[in-house]
Amino acid sequence: MRSSKRDNETALNRASSPDPEKFVPRADYELATNRVSELETQVKAAQDAEIEAEVDAAVEAGKIAPASRDYHLATCRTEGRLDRFHSFIGQAPVIAPDKRSDKTTATAAKADKDGLSADELAVCRQMGMSPADFAAAKAADQE
Repeated sequence: MRSSKRDNETALNRASSPDPEKFVPRADYELATNRVSELETQVKAAQDAEIEAEVDAAVEAGKIAPASRDYHLATCRTEGRLDRFHSFIGQAPVIAPDKRSDKTTATAAKADKDGLSADELAVCRQMGMSPADFAAAKAADQE
């Protein structure tokens, strides 16, 4: 019986003073996990902001269509996809006019000079016709 009483006392002593190598006070554990959770939230928010900025810049540059913005946001949010998106955008042609440039203003100035729209000027180039001849034919057609 003596050994069971001693075993019981040993167990009680261990329970009241656990091995610090194996256990951490609950308050310290919760503090550490809360800090990690806050940090993870901040990192995710920063990554999301970067992804949105990159995708929006690609839309503005005309590299991706505005309708596919949500698709590119979703794919960039998976691990390693932002790097792939950067390489894709680096090689992608412009599929829509660059909203940040004055290309449309220059085209509009040409259109004003001959009275032709950008589409009509494109037809002139495809047909090998001068804008003046096209404008004359258009005026004759309208009469």
